[in-house]
Amino acid sequence: MNGIRKNKFKVDFHKELFIIDEKQHIDMYVPELNTAIEVDGPTHFKAIWGDEKYSKQVKSDTKKTGFILNSGMKLIRIKNANGNDSNFYMGTMLKKVLQTLELIREGCKEGLFELE
Repeated sequence: MNGIRKNKFKVDFHKELFIIDEKQHIDMYVPELNTAIEVDGPTHFKAIWGDEKYSKQVKSDTKKTGFILNSGMKLIRIKNANGNDSNFYMGTMLKKVLQTLELIREGCKEGLFELE
């Protein structure tokens, strides 16, 4: 997602969040738009490492989403359930993210954007 930077958005990678007594991070943060970007791979959708880890992942994602939105940030979640990392997929997702960032820049009131 370095393409976001090439399109004149400053991006901080792995910005730390402190949720209650837990330290977590945001995959990418666009300070100008107060927007978090999370890339959710297969472990966010399937019990690849077992049911217990999957359950913890789902709870963590829900908690993080709530914290981000309740703090006034926007959130873009990229759902990559199959772990696709082809150049075509990455280019398509970059276009979708840039379109969403432009919507946010224009004042869109939505808080959560889910891209697939």
